[in-house]
Amino acid sequence: MVRDELDKRIKERVDVEFQDLVRSMRPERVVSQTRIGYYLPDTPQEPREFFLVKNRGFRQVIFCNRLSDVQRSDADVIILDVQNWKTNSGTRIVQLDNRGQLVDESEKQVREQIESLLNIPSLKNIVLIVYVRGNVNHLRNSKFEWVTT
Repeated sequence: MVRDELDKRIKERVDVEFQDLVRSMRPERVVSQTRIGYYLPDTPQEPREFFLVKNRGFRQVIFCNRLSDVQRSDADVIILDVQNWKTNSGTRIVQLDNRGQLVDESEKQVREQIESLLNIPSLKNIVLIVYVRGNVNHLRNSKFEWVTT
């Protein structure tokens, strides 16, 4: 009788632990099946952030520096990196005002990149992540569902 009760308690505890393990593995399974396209416009060199994403364990992470590269990719998620986007002379495209908002010219260029990606028919069902340290007013449009971290 005592042994039966002990076995029952052990089984319950093992079941709980097993369910916890299954729950924690589920997101990793999603990560391991996801293909990422990391898009940094007009920039030949991969930034440090690209390698951080690549080392995360996604199924595939490819670097794209032209819109046509993104269009040919077979990605589930596109990361548009505007934080590291620079002109040929090395000036950052993203410039912020004192409130953390993109200045008008930066906002315009970022908006054009976002809309260019959204207008590619093969990318209609992908997740688009915009990597930027600042506020992009265009992303506050109701057509976007967004999360900040």
